[in-house]
Amino acid sequence: MRLAIPQSKSHGMPALSPGLSRRQLLLRLGVIGGPSLVYESLAALGVLTSTVSSAWAGPPKLPANSGRGRRVLILGAGIAGLTAAYELGKAGFDCQILEAQGRVGGRNLTVRCGTRIRESDGRGVIEQVCSFGTDLYANMGPGRIPYHHRRVLHYCQEFNVPLEVFIMNSGANLLQTGSRPRDARTFRQVKYDTQGHIAELLCKAASSGFLDDELSPSEIESLKALLERFGDLDLLSGRYLGSSRVGCVADPDVYTTCENPEPVSLSVLLGEQYWRQSLYAADEYEWQSTMFQPTGGMDRIVDRMASRLCGVVQDCAEIQQISVESDSVTVLGYDHRNRQSFRRCADYCISTIPLPLLRGLANNFHPDFLAAMHACTFAATCKVAWQANSRFWEDDRNQIYGGISYVDDDIRQIWYPSNDFHSGNGVLIGAYNTYSQAEAMGRLDSCDRLALARSGGAKLHQEIADERIIPQRHGLSIAWQNVPFQNGGWADWGSDHQSFSVMLSPDRRFFVAGDQVSTLPGWQEGAMMSAHHVVEQIAGVRPTGRRLLERAPDVRRLVEGLF
Repeated sequence: MRLAIPQSKSHGMPALSPGLSRRQLLLRLGVIGGPSLVYESLAALGVLTSTVSSAWAGPPKLPANSGRGRRVLILGAGIAGLTAAYELGKAGFDCQILEAQGRVGGRNLTVRCGTRIRESDGRGVIEQVCSFGTDLYANMGPGRIPYHHRRVLHYCQEFNVPLEVFIMNSGANLLQTGSRPRDARTFRQVKYDTQGHIAELLCKAASSGFLDDELSPSEIESLKALLERFGDLDLLSGRYLGSSRVGCVADPDVYTTCENPEPVSLSVLLGEQYWRQSLYAADEYEWQSTMFQPTGGMDRIVDRMASRLCGVVQDCAEIQQISVESDSVTVLGYDHRNRQSFRRCADYCISTIPLPLLRGLANNFHPDFLAAMHACTFAATCKVAWQANSRFWEDDRNQIYGGISYVDDDIRQIWYPSNDFHSGNGVLIGAYNTYSQAEAMGRLDSCDRLALARSGGAKLHQEIADERIIPQRHGLSIAWQNVPFQNGGWADWGSDHQSFSVMLSPDRRFFVAGDQVSTLPGWQEGAMMSAHHVVEQIAGVRPTGRRLLERAPDVRRLVEGLF
């Protein structure tokens, strides 16, 4: 029997019909109330059992001197390439990294005053130079580290990279939908008013016998007690009348206490569909608290790693051809720094080159290995960073300290700094978008991108439209799909788990690594995870035979969250 929702005559709240199954109930809770309500409901009903994932056992434990006399070429000095070289080097392997760009880090890019961003999209070259003030920076690639990304945190600890908290979500962050172009609501208002209305509805249903076929009397009482707490319901009426969780109408003083704001009606909340605007993004596992960022910029990680690899990295070395044999690999390339061709041979080769670029090089890969590469695409992604001469978002009106606001616009997101509170200025990430929106933004020149970001940001903060506060000269952008030798932000395999599985094993002595062949695409943890996998295969402590995965990683959810 399906659930009918006629309107109640009492106060405009939808009424519920009997016959609602437990599965239907939980599905509806998930759609409107988000993962947290489903989780707590399952716990209250005694359905949920605790599960703990297996702990990471640490970096590869390779036999001492097991690599002596063996040479490894590593193509790419991003996170995966640096990690592989570091771990193999400890076991005595002779490693050389060939990096096509003039710097290490790959997509780990922190810009400061003087940093150059170079793009090429077939129509010409776009070059921007960062002009931020002293000590200001922006992470234009990865910007956060989840607490459960143990590999990244391990190397931060080993290399003495200081960390500080990255604030993913603040109750003061803003949500804006198309129906309210200049009147955004705070996260706390949308979240807690939504919870309150859902709790009232379900409490009515439980009290009226609509769930008697699904729950025992004791379970119904437990559910009602949960809903009263979950929704902050009025204990006498069982209704949602507003909550101090949303904030106060006016700041309290010694004479007045916090007065609850008038709640936003359920019909308005349903009409504005905030759950489609990343309302529950911070509930996703990759974005749950606590998150971190390296103090001073994400590139502190690659700088410290590279400092342990003196003489290992050759930059400006573009790979042009790869020849794989049963016992060796030979690569041909061009050294742009010294303007000469080169030839390198090794016992093994690890490539972190993005697969859409790798498959375009001259090669003799096995046909099924090459075919698997063609299943991989790279996603477009763009970021815009602004220097703000005033931290207006921290003023008495906004009271935003870190976190991310979401706007119904092509720019999608605005990130507020999680550091240097109450200082004179700061850097905003003024846009972060992906896929089709990023493709469109990437086709714009740098000035038009900033204009788009300024227009979209002004939907949340009028100060962004003011060049005295957000100077045009202090804005810059990046479209990763246009960055030479990068091709995009992360790999997307769609649902092709078979091709993904092929890339986890080598073609003879040729291995592929990077977050592109991990279950965490788009994350530095994925790059390190893949590097460790390949390192262990080369050292002979992990089998190289193919193993079919049940499914490819859900890339959109891992990098964008659930919409």
